[in-house]
Amino acid sequence: MIRAPAARVPPPSVRGLLERTPLAHILVHALEKKLSGTLVLKGPGAAEDSAESVEPIVPPRPPMSAAKAESAAICLAGGFITKAKTSEATVHLGR
Repeated sequence: MIRAPAARVPPPSVRGLLERTPLAHILVHALEKKLSGTLVLKGPGAAEDSAESVEPIVPPRPPMSAAKAESAAICLAGGFITKAKTSEATVHLGR
């Protein structure tokens, strides 16, 4: 099977800590501004400069001396969440 080359992932337009801006505030802002794109969330220990795509999120390699780094991505279209993926396997809602 021949695959098309992966599109270049642009650098993040915003970086920050959820300690300073809660996720709920970010999602409300995205809805108000009708933003589209991918919100990538990385736990402590995830590589700072690594670009991740949403399809699929591959769990990062755990640092040698730390616990496994976690990450998640939330796809937005017009401010609405259309898809979410996590690096850890989760139970789907309703199952």
